[in-house]
Amino acid sequence: GGWRSSCQYVNNQIYAHRSRPGVLVQDIKISNPSQKKEIVVELDQVGESGWAGSASTDLSVTTSSGLSVTATLTSGVVSVPDSKFLVHAIVGSVKLKDTKFIVSPQETKRVHVVTSVRYTHPAESVSPKIIQDMKKEVEQELKDVVRMEEQTLRSEHVKVWNRLWQSGFGISYSKASDALNGDRINITMYYVLSNVPAPLHDISTTPAQKKDIERTLYFPDRCYSGHSTLFAKTLWVDVSDEEDIARVTTTWMITLEKQGCKVMVYSGKSWCTQVSHGVLCNVVTTWMITLEKQGCKVMVYSGAEGVLQAMLLSIGALKFQHDHLEFTMEPKDLHRDLFFHRINYW
Repeated sequence: GGWRSSCQYVNNQIYAHRSRPGVLVQDIKISNPSQKKEIVVELDQVGESGWAGSASTDLSVTTSSGLSVTATLTSGVVSVPDSKFLVHAIVGSVKLKDTKFIVSPQETKRVHVVTSVRYTHPAESVSPKIIQDMKKEVEQELKDVVRMEEQTLRSEHVKVWNRLWQSGFGISYSKASDALNGDRINITMYYVLSNVPAPLHDISTTPAQKKDIERTLYFPDRCYSGHSTLFAKTLWVDVSDEEDIARVTTTWMITLEKQGCKVMVYSGKSWCTQVSHGVLCNVVTTWMITLEKQGCKVMVYSGAEGVLQAMLLSIGALKFQHDHLEFTMEPKDLHRDLFFHRINYW
């Protein structure tokens, strides 16, 4: 996002790193296009304020240019609504040395903030050793990413998305009212994939684990075994907030799993419980339910690649059977051009 006025421009980009799933990156660019006037911009780094019962400690980390900066490690507990379970979380973030920036005419200043997060599954209690191990992981991850060049960190993230989008789907444009077109399809796919881990690209995944995931992706088991999802209105919605996103994603996953795509969906841990409750759990939920119900459970749990492959199979009601790929959409539904690219099969 960004904000622009006649005398200043502030661009703010935040992304959850795809190959380092515990890392959140925020890059802020402040530009002063004026010829004569300097501008003053103040930033507010909230940190742990408002987190009741949390405790914080500082540590020193070194940047790629050799500068020493301070980071804060905060640990605490979050209650799960309407239950007796708790989530223990550790958050580490680089502290801004200055929060007030004076930007001269024709000058641009940049702020780069990295955050590392670890948290437990909801439980009544967690052993102190698990919490201590999470603290060590956050501390080490902060040291690693702060040492990296900003562009290198971003390139890692972009590279994973480029790999994911090697597979996809296109459809000819329709001007009919309420017609499903490519923009809504791509937006939905993006939101679903954003809420699914990508273990194939995770830097902590071992070579043996990656081979297991790749084997799953090329042998899709019973995925997909239902009707085309292209005409399911609950799966292709104009998402307005995080609650819609979570609902659709989860429904997709369950549908694919129940239609035979269990293998392709199943080695990337859970989806909605990972992104918590309420606001973020609606679009995700709808897709997960859909995919799991149509036999794609294992495929979905292989991570983002498996979810994308399962979604593509579901769109065309495609099914691998007797060593060939069956296209089982009804002829009456084929009144538009459909384009599938890079469907995996060994």
